[in-house]
Parts: sequence; C-alpha cells; structure tokens
Amino acid sequence: MVLSSATERYGAERFYADNISPISPVGLFKASLQSLNLGSSVFYLHLMVEVPASINFFLNPSGQFESPAPWTHSVIRQYAILLFVSCVIALIFAFRNIDRTSRNVAGALALYHIAPLFRAFSHIMRREEAEARGFGGSYLHFVLHLVCMVFLLLLFMMSNTFHEPNNDYCVEKKNHEKI
Repeated sequence: MVLSSATERYGAERFYADNISPISPVGLFKASLQSLNLGSSVFYLHLMVEVPASINFFLNPSGQFESPAPWTHSVIRQYAILLFVSCVIALIFAFRNIDRTSRNVAGALALYHIAPLFRAFSHIMRREEAEARGFGGSYLHFVLHLVCMVFLLLLFMMSNTFHEPNNDYCVEKKNHEKI
C-alpha cells in the first residue's frame, strides 16, 4: 500500500508536520506523489515535450513562419538553443532530490509553458488547425503544455516538510531524541 511504504520510508510523524493526517485525502495524495517520484517525472515530462521542439526549431527555423525574413532564422535558432538549455537544466534536476531549489526551478519552468499554451490557444480560437506545422497540431500543443505547466506548478507548490529530509521539523525532532 502506498501509505504504508511512505510512512515507513519517511516516518508517520512527517505527515503530521503540516497537520495533515496520512489517512486524509491530501495525505494519501502526497504519499502517492512521493512514491511515484513526482519530481523526476515532471522534469522528464518537460524534457520529452521540449527536446523535439528545440531540435525542430534549430533544424527547421523557416518552418515556423509562412514567409520568413532571412534574419528570423538566427532568432529562431537562438530560441532553440535557449529551449535546449532549459532541457539540460531539467535533466540536471531530474537526478536531484526534491528540495526548495528543485521546486523553484519547477516553478520557473512552469512559467515558460504559459507562452506556448497561449499561442496554441490563439491558434485554436482562430481555427488554424488545418496548417498543423511542426509536431502535431494546436490541440496537441495546448494539451501537452497544459499538462507540463500543471505538474510543474504542483511540484512548485508542494510543502517543504514532505520532501526535504533536513527541514526544521526533522532537525528539531532529532534534537529531542538525543535528550
């Protein structure tokens, strides 16, 4: 059972640090997310969505516009490199334990997904699905960026006490055990 493995791994008292019972729906949700290693999964999700996009932008910059000016190729390629750098950062954080810095990076990556989400939404509203440039269409882009943004935001908003083994509550508890 998810709850028993999470309480064995982290101790039942960790669930009570936020006054959240391990039996409550929120406690079960947190235990389920932890057992799935949400942090790594979310960063891998960002990688799966953005690596193909960055490669497409870099190799096919003229495919992003109907009639591109020559100078737009360098701008699109620069964007591709920046997008690829966000993927490298996500890969680094996929191998780390979830801490405050990891959650802040997840929040920053979630902010990135707002722009492509609105761009896909505007294409849907203008009914430009027939063009379907790049990978998939506007609906697929909208769903993928929405899923990425939501899960990155969930990771960003998770509490410190559930993920961080060296938070104040745990240090205080260890000090009481020594006495």
